[in-house]
Amino acid sequence: MAREFGGAATDRLTVAASTPINDLNTVTVTAWIHPQTLGGGSFGRIIDKSQRLLYVASTAHIRWANARATTTALQYTAANSITLNTWHFLAATFSDSDTGHVYIGTLSTGGLTEATYDTNTAGAGAYTADNATALTIGNTGAATRNFDGYIANLMMWNTVLTVGELNAVMRGSMARASALAGWWPLWGISAPEPNWVGTGDGTVTGATRSDHPPGTGFPLMRSHRVQRLVAAAGRTTKNDHFFTHGTDVGLHRWVTV
Repeated sequence: MAREFGGAATDRLTVAASTPINDLNTVTVTAWIHPQTLGGGSFGRIIDKSQRLLYVASTAHIRWANARATTTALQYTAANSITLNTWHFLAATFSDSDTGHVYIGTLSTGGLTEATYDTNTAGAGAYTADNATALTIGNTGAATRNFDGYIANLMMWNTVLTVGELNAVMRGSMARASALAGWWPLWGISAPEPNWVGTGDGTVTGATRSDHPPGTGFPLMRSHRVQRLVAAAGRTTKNDHFFTHGTDVGLHRWVTV
C-alpha cells in the first residue's frame, strides 16, 4: 500500500517540527516513489523542510538540496535517472563533514547504486537550522509543488547509512534502528499518518490510500521481524494493530512506553 498524492494540488502530509527531525546535520532519507508526472511546476516534492529539499524535477531526475552556512549542497542526478510510472527506491544522505549523495534502485535491477550527477556541489559550512519549519511530505509547506504519484515507506535517520545498509533497507530489513528519527509507512490506513518511532504523526491533507505497493521489495514484515525491530529500537509495543498481506503482517502503529 502507498499514499497517492496529486489528486489535488494541495495534497500533502505535514509533520510538525520536533526535536528528532530538526536540524539534522547528519541525515539519511529513504522512500519508495512512483511518480506519474514531474509534479507541480515540474518540481514535485518528496520532502520539504525549508533548508532541506528532496524532489523530482524536469528531465526526470532527482534533486537533493541541503542549505549550508556558506554554500548550499546540491546534488542533481543526470537526466532520465528515474522513469515515470515506475517504482524506485530512493535514498539520500548528507553530513556536514562530507556532502550529499543520492542512490536510486528499482525492483528490476535488484540493487541500489549511487546516481550519476549533472550537478554535484559539495557546499560549505554547517547545515542551516530548520527547527522552525514543519516537515512536509509530498508538497511544499505552502502547497505549491505537489508530488504527483505514489510514495510509500518514508524513513529518516540521524546518521548516514552505508550502501550495504541502504540495500538492506530496500529489501525490507532494518538498519540502525536506534538512529531512526522518523518512519512514516504511508499506507493510508489512518489519519493522522502514524510515525512508527514515536512522536511526529503526519497531518493528512488530501493524500489518499492506494493499493499500489512496489512489490516484493516493499517491507511488509512478518510479526516476529516486527518484534525484533521494536526491540532493536529500544521500544515495546502496546495496543498494536496488525493487518495481513498474504503471509506477511504489517505493524500499523508503534507506541513508545
